[in-house]
Amino acid sequence: MKVFAVTRPKNSLERSREIVEKRGFKFIGAPTIELFPTNSEKLNKLKERIKKGNSDFIIFTSQNGVKFFFNRIDKINGFVSDLSEIRIVAIGPKTADELKKYSITPEIPEKYSSRGIVDYLSTEVNGKKVEIARSSHGSEALTKGLRENGANVQDTAIYEIGMPKDTKKINNLIKRLLEDEVDILSFTSQMTVKNFFNVIEDPQKKEEVVEKLNEIMVAAIGSPTKSKVNEFGVRDVVVPEDFTFENLVDKVADSI
Repeated sequence: MKVFAVTRPKNSLERSREIVEKRGFKFIGAPTIELFPTNSEKLNKLKERIKKGNSDFIIFTSQNGVKFFFNRIDKINGFVSDLSEIRIVAIGPKTADELKKYSITPEIPEKYSSRGIVDYLSTEVNGKKVEIARSSHGSEALTKGLRENGANVQDTAIYEIGMPKDTKKINNLIKRLLEDEVDILSFTSQMTVKNFFNVIEDPQKKEEVVEKLNEIMVAAIGSPTKSKVNEFGVRDVVVPEDFTFENLVDKVADSI
C-alpha cells in the first residue's frame, strides 16, 4: 500500500484521511500550516460596509475563510439577511457547501481558482465594489484581475496562515521521506510548500529532500502551488484539472 502524505492544516486532516484511504492509500498527516484569527477591526469594517449597502459582491476563497468569517459574527441571522442583498461567490463546491450551512447558496465559477473567479466576473464588476474575505496569503491574481476589469476591491484578511507551533510532525515526515517511507507528498497552497522547506535548516539536508522528492510523486493544487514547488527544484508535479483535494487524490490514483 502506497503512503500518501498530506500537509493540510489540522482541521482538514480527518476529512483528508477519509478521502485518501477511500482511494486505497495509507495516510500520513503532517500540517505545515496553522490558521490564526486576524485583528477583528478589519472584519468589523467589512461587516459595516455590507450592513450599509456599500458592497456589491463578496468572494470567499476557502472553507476556512467561511468558518473564520461566521465564527466572528454575533447575530448571524440578521447578517445573513444583509448578505442576501449582494452577490456571493465561492471559489468552489466545498466553499459553497460551507456557506450553505448558513442558508446561503453562492455562485461558483466554472474553474475553481482565482483566475476562474476573475474570468467569471470579468464583464460584471466594472465600477462595482467587491469584497474578498480570505487568508493573509491570498493570491494576488484575484485582486489584480478584478481591478483590471474595473472593480473597486477591498481585500480583507480574516485569518492568518503561519508555521505550526509544534513542527514535530513535519520533521517526522521529512525523516520518513528520507528513509523511503513516503510515496506521495501533497501540497494544497504555496504556504504549505514554503513552511515544509523552511523547517529544513541544513542546506545539505534540503538538497537530499529535493532529490528524494524528484524520485517520488509530488502533487499540488493549483498552478501557483505547483510553481512554488518547482522553485525549490522539484521538477515533476501532478496537478488536477479541478482544484479540490478530492480531485488531487483522484489524479494521483489515476497517475500511478
